[in-house]
Amino acid sequence: MMGGMLSRIFGKDGALAGGALLTVAAFVLAWVFPVWPGDMETLLAVQGWQTPALTDLLRAVSWLGRTPVAVALTALAVALLFLNRRRADALLLALAVLPTALVPALKPLIGRPRPDYALIDPAPGTLAFPSGHAAFALLLGGILIYLAGQRLRNPWLRHGLRGCLALLILLVGVSRVYLGVHWPSDVIGGYLYGAVALAAIIRLWDARAGSFQPGDAERAEL
Repeated sequence: MMGGMLSRIFGKDGALAGGALLTVAAFVLAWVFPVWPGDMETLLAVQGWQTPALTDLLRAVSWLGRTPVAVALTALAVALLFLNRRRADALLLALAVLPTALVPALKPLIGRPRPDYALIDPAPGTLAFPSGHAAFALLLGGILIYLAGQRLRNPWLRHGLRGCLALLILLVGVSRVYLGVHWPSDVIGGYLYGAVALAAIIRLWDARAGSFQPGDAERAEL
């Protein structure tokens, strides 16, 4: 049974397994090296973009990833899908963001301190790697991109929404570096973790959907 589940998740192409290994390697490197080559230079370069308008914008973007806000946004999206009779999609979205709950437990295993360049007050008192904001943005935004591709028939609306979501995912990561609360490699680690978790969930979900017989999908909605 466990072997069958793993086979569904990882498939035969090895791409997901390779991504998982890359993520583990990034976590090990973050545990060994408090700062990666280029982290300091990139952080200072990004902070060199400072303008009052950009700081306000990226503060707002970063605010979306705070735990109370993230929980509220997820609950709202799940509720909207459920009310629109997309119960399977609502369940998928709820499942997709669950891996972010593990991030606070992963941070002490790595033990990496945050940089001393925070532009926000008060600065977060938690550890740095991986970035929970980046992981959440990748998971929530990624599943919404996936659902948009599956459900929206209008190509302009589909591509426009997916492009906006991809831009927001990127801006969340940039905001954490710009505000000085994460090293760039923290954001990379969050993205890698989120991408592997998202890919595994979608692959398992697609395999489950593919195992339905005709009429099963309708019965599953009852």
